[in-house]
Amino acid sequence: MSPTSTSDDVGKAVETAAGDRIGAVADVDPETAYEEPAPDAGDSTRAVFERGGDTETAPLADDVVSERTGDSSG
Repeated sequence: MSPTSTSDDVGKAVETAAGDRIGAVADVDPETAYEEPAPDAGDSTRAVFERGGDTETAPLADDVVSERTGDSSG
């Protein structure tokens, strides 16, 4: 079972499985966190954010998140 997104996740770093930082959690809804891209995110990562039109965040459903830690991007 995947961990559930909560308001405590806002500000936490979002990383790939390889440990590369690609953004931070900007907002959460039940079962979904919304990621804002890191300023130095690569083109393929930025393309995900542009697919949503005017939005600057991309949804991350709980089922694609494998781990949450206590670390924030602070």
